[in-house]
Amino acid sequence: MTLKLTKIGFALVSAVLGLLLVNVSVVKADKMAKKDQMAKMEKMDKMAHNHNHRSFDDLKFEQGPKGISFALLWGDWNNGGDYGMIVKIKAGHVAPDHRHTHDYHGVTIQGKWAHRGKDGKEVVLSQGSYSKQTGTENHGDRCVGPEDCLILIHQHGKRDFILAKEK
Repeated sequence: MTLKLTKIGFALVSAVLGLLLVNVSVVKADKMAKKDQMAKMEKMDKMAHNHNHRSFDDLKFEQGPKGISFALLWGDWNNGGDYGMIVKIKAGHVAPDHRHTHDYHGVTIQGKWAHRGKDGKEVVLSQGSYSKQTGTENHGDRCVGPEDCLILIHQHGKRDFILAKEK
């Protein structure tokens, strides 16, 4: 009988120790998972912070047609969807007549942006002014005055710049 109790006691002690070890392992694994999750969240936060807040000096402008350059602010202008960019037109520069596949919305940030619609009518848009350009319509742009024009453009769809056909 003593041997049976000893075996039962040993089995109970072993079970309790086993449960304690499992519990310790679960707590350790949980702590490691939380630590890993926190590290991932901090990394994502840093990435989001760097992507969502940039100074103008940190923007990377790509050269477009002569006198025009573009800097992506958000989104993906190569594969379509929603994106925003800054368009810089050199002071005094006249862009060739062109069109885009998709509509865009533009706001003048700096300078005097002269925008000519399909009707040939030109409107000078000073700082803070808004313009909507319908996709597939030929239009022209130029920068009036002594300072470069900076224009915030918001567009849905792939970025393109299609030169108008000469008549």
